[in-house]
Amino acid sequence: MSNNTNFNLYKSFIVVFETKNLHRAAEVLMVSREAVRKSIKELSNQLGFTLFIPHSKCVEPTDKAKEIYPQIKDAVQMLVGIESPKDDNVLKIAVAGSSAELFIKLYLKEFYAKHSDIQLEISKRECVDILKQKQLDLVIDVEAQIDKAIFRTTELFKLTGTFAATLEFIKKHNVPSTILKDDLFKLPIISRKGAWQEFLTLLGIDTNIPIIQSASTDMTLSMTMDSIGIGLLPKELLKVLPNNNLVELNVQDLVQLPFKVLCGYTKNLSNTARAFIDGLVKYFS
Repeated sequence: MSNNTNFNLYKSFIVVFETKNLHRAAEVLMVSREAVRKSIKELSNQLGFTLFIPHSKCVEPTDKAKEIYPQIKDAVQMLVGIESPKDDNVLKIAVAGSSAELFIKLYLKEFYAKHSDIQLEISKRECVDILKQKQLDLVIDVEAQIDKAIFRTTELFKLTGTFAATLEFIKKHNVPSTILKDDLFKLPIISRKGAWQEFLTLLGIDTNIPIIQSASTDMTLSMTMDSIGIGLLPKELLKVLPNNNLVELNVQDLVQLPFKVLCGYTKNLSNTARAFIDGLVKYFS
């Protein structure tokens, strides 16, 4: 192998080899898909042979790639160990799901106020492959999709789904201080599809009550604050949202929709990771 080959090209090769997908590799490396593609092409040119064969949804390592993978993996791991900070000031987190992402975003300002010396690297997906490679410290998840057969998990705190609306919406639609469940369903409701289906299941309702479907909790919150409808949101968000005029609705005979915020990890939590999750729990408790 050429001594002039950039170390980052080898890291790109390892991640593409293990994920077999340029898009997922880009998320792991926190670069663009095009940057990963160029790195693999450049490394192939320097080595003098093809490393991957592209398919519609993946890339397949060639026999040559499989042959050199073990020695490159060992070399990269050794060099990464040399380069890793020894003062425990870097924390790599994956955020799984839009609800978790919103909670983390709200908490970051407080965390940095107390830990300005810590460098955070945050990825916006479940990142199972990254965790398997032990390149992350932990994953935060609200939808509880962490595979407990693979990861150790700890429950951080519980959330409760509730309905909220702006004062403007409440006045415009004459929403009473206590609203009946059947009357609630006559108003425009905003929710992620999954959360709404869970709510109807808890109520034992099989019919398809229409909603304004949002792609994320963040979008549900934004549309609710714009007075488009009544949002199905975690109650705990209402406590910490700055400068909002949202009011929690008192819905009669409402079944509480529970969520759990989980932390998953594959290695022992560092002091930095523990400081992060301890602060997160305290912030929303």
